[in-house]
Amino acid sequence: MDEPDLRWNNSGSDQGFVFDQHHLWRLLASIGTSWEWSWVSITNLETGAFGQSCGNVASGLAVEVGPTFSTVSLAVPTGASRTPQEDIGRFGFAFKASQDELHSLSTAVDTVDRWVTQETLLGGLVLRPSFSRTTWRI
Repeated sequence: MDEPDLRWNNSGSDQGFVFDQHHLWRLLASIGTSWEWSWVSITNLETGAFGQSCGNVASGLAVEVGPTFSTVSLAVPTGASRTPQEDIGRFGFAFKASQDELHSLSTAVDTVDRWVTQETLLGGLVLRPSFSRTTWRI
């Protein structure tokens, strides 16, 4: 079976293809290091499955997944509290989430990879409406 074509882009308009899970790990490890790396998104070009992450590797990453870009939900641990909401976005990108809704780098990588290749969640995660997306802050 051929591997799916997975395209990545970041907030700085860089883009390319994901070669393997280690490459995905390196991409998500860059989140929060500069304006260009405020977020990273991954799209399966065959199915449209979409995953994206933002935040800061040191304090936690939010992960959104969905069948397409316009239908994403926040992937969170079962029982995660929604409050208090904090702006976890970096370098002008605003995104609100609670600390309970954030993931370690390894969980974020596994969650995005599983979703964009199989459209399933890791055990212990649920989807919740993603009301937290806001706009660029000034």
